[in-house]
Amino acid sequence: MNKSLVPVAFVLMACGQVNVVDTQRDRMAPAIRSLLSMNRGLDPLAAPTLSSASPASIAMGGPDFVLTVNGSGFISESVLRWNGEDRATQLVSSDLLTANIAANDIATPGLSSLTVFNPGEDGGESNVVYFAVFVSQACNDLIYDPVGGLIWASVPNSGGNGVLSIDPYTGERSPLVFVGGEPAKLAISIDGQSLFVALNTPGAGLQFDIPSRTPGIQFTLGTGYAGLPLLVEDMQVLPGRSDSVAISKRDQSIRPRHAGVAIYDSGVMRPTYTTRPSGNNVIQFSNSSDRLYGYNTESTGNDFHRLQVDDSGVVILDSVRGLIVYAQDIRFDRYDERIYSNTGRAIDPERMILLGTFPNVTSGSLVAPDSANGRTFYLTGDTHILRVFDPNTFTPLSQAQIPGVSGSVTSLIRWGDDGLAFRAGNQIFIITSPVPPMPPTGKRMVSQR
Repeated sequence: MNKSLVPVAFVLMACGQVNVVDTQRDRMAPAIRSLLSMNRGLDPLAAPTLSSASPASIAMGGPDFVLTVNGSGFISESVLRWNGEDRATQLVSSDLLTANIAANDIATPGLSSLTVFNPGEDGGESNVVYFAVFVSQACNDLIYDPVGGLIWASVPNSGGNGVLSIDPYTGERSPLVFVGGEPAKLAISIDGQSLFVALNTPGAGLQFDIPSRTPGIQFTLGTGYAGLPLLVEDMQVLPGRSDSVAISKRDQSIRPRHAGVAIYDSGVMRPTYTTRPSGNNVIQFSNSSDRLYGYNTESTGNDFHRLQVDDSGVVILDSVRGLIVYAQDIRFDRYDERIYSNTGRAIDPERMILLGTFPNVTSGSLVAPDSANGRTFYLTGDTHILRVFDPNTFTPLSQAQIPGVSGSVTSLIRWGDDGLAFRAGNQIFIITSPVPPMPPTGKRMVSQR
């Protein structure tokens, strides 16, 4: 090695930056790289690495703020890019940068991409780290209205005991409409006319008229073994029947908690209903109002049921054990007519056979099928990683870490052709898919959830 280069290299390393100019750059770069590879493996002439941002997420609608990013290989000329656009950046150290983020950057909800760029022919752009802009709103459940193009949220007692709508593109919220004590589970009719709301206090269901935004009929669900009111565990509106809803009931005083499934028309229960041993904690309608599916989340039997619905009510047709295992939720896809479990299994609910299993889906994940656009989404409950799979081959397509999520995630829903939303604590995340829609293979149907 040419010893005359050594003092220069050490001075550059001590300064934490490299500004080699003119014709000496190409000649000096190999020596500098060699020296730096022996000193903590740093290479300021290469593309930087980005590891995290602080804060990791922020509520929409705030003022300008300073974002701090951590990584390696930062130099004085490094620039933070927000969705590919340069932002004013300050070097703190070779592994720390700050950047000025304008209020306009966080005016709407979404997932923004962060990268760091080092100029020069030996520089380059870092890997992507995502930054989330969320809607700050306490809520118990979310559901999408494909007719009105809005997301509806049930707001608990701490936020006013009501429901409100959110524009998923702008994050704009409607005024809260009071509906009663502790609104929880939501269900919506396909025609966008009725929103059904579970009320945990005093234990009832409520039919909400969406066009007029007014609460309608409120109806009770009966009492449990200890005399306490039964609550809604799950709820689905009958396809083509905006005034009729199927309700899986929950007894808050005993275990197992399941207290049967019943059909209500404008608040009046049909005479035939299932009873406690049936174990249909979560329910999903098929494309027909006469076929309902149920799954038992409380026993090791993991029973999956087909239920028949008619004018007299609902009965269990048949069941199978072990087809879906250890799941907490199931979702019916109206396009491919499959049932998807939150533990990664896809089944044919009519033939009662397993079609496939998505790899590396952990317990506690959330599922949102979208076969009409060639995607199935899973959001992990602990690490908040959004995984996208091909529903035909069960192979991974992409994944993205959702940053800055506080608490447990629930209510993963699809909106529009490319949107997703979920809630965690007082945060509502409204994002777009990291994988664009794939061409549908046939006529598309709209999923309620």
